[in-house]
Amino acid sequence: MECPHCHGELEAGNIISPRDPIFWCPNGEKAGFFTTARGLERRGGFRLTRSFERTAEAWYCRTCNRLTVFDAKAK
Repeated sequence: MECPHCHGELEAGNIISPRDPIFWCPNGEKAGFFTTARGLERRGGFRLTRSFERTAEAWYCRTCNRLTVFDAKAK
């Protein structure tokens, strides 16, 4: 796959969480120690993995050092 930023080659891989699903949260929003999925979603965040999945598919470009991740809803 081609990097959308520099057109280098993307390397397939995974982001791994040993315990919990993986979330994305906007800059400026804080996720406390006991933050729930619903609390993060109220702040504009979303789950990158389904409820019990602990890995998110990702592609890494070694040329521009960028990581591209697609959320579970895109599958």
